[in-house]
Amino acid sequence: MDNSSRAPLTYNVKRRTPEARGKSWIGTIFFGIGLLIFSSLMLMMTLGSGSPFASLTGGSGAELLFAVPFIVLGIVFWTKSNTSQNGTITFYDDRIVYHCRNEKFVLLPGQVSHVTQSGTLIKIVFSGKTLTLVSDRASEITRNVNAFISAYAGNNAAPQTAQAPANTQSISPDDIRKYKQLVDEGIITQEQFNEIIKKNA
Repeated sequence: MDNSSRAPLTYNVKRRTPEARGKSWIGTIFFGIGLLIFSSLMLMMTLGSGSPFASLTGGSGAELLFAVPFIVLGIVFWTKSNTSQNGTITFYDDRIVYHCRNEKFVLLPGQVSHVTQSGTLIKIVFSGKTLTLVSDRASEITRNVNAFISAYAGNNAAPQTAQAPANTQSISPDDIRKYKQLVDEGIITQEQFNEIIKKNA
């Protein structure tokens, strides 16, 4: 990774989720309906045929306001789809951490299989899941993910900083304590801890 000083690298990202995409589609539909109503009423008023809402507004042109709620709702849903999943992705020597307000993913060596990038869109595949992110610095993030994968290629165990010594067949009590500390700090899950202990037993 681009991390010669071994200091963590953090990038601001947006996560694309099905919920966010749903809000985006709803926003597009509402906004489209609002524009359709507005343009239709403008066309009818221009042609002099009058609008179907003219009787309610006295033909003053105020019927154009009927389009406003749809346009506003469209903007609101679009805003929610773009801001509700703001987060960060941080690269450490021994893990990658994605974090937002209510979610946290810790990607350990051996879990990340590959990463793809298309413009500002990044897809990180790990443990059978796909983390879809958007960032203006997508190329840097992709390069760091690839470097992380390469650094631990062929090593499906836990990071070197917290794994059992390579020349022993079983895990030592000190190493178990290190792993347990990672669990307590929320860096790895209890399931990951159990899997590591089982592999090194």
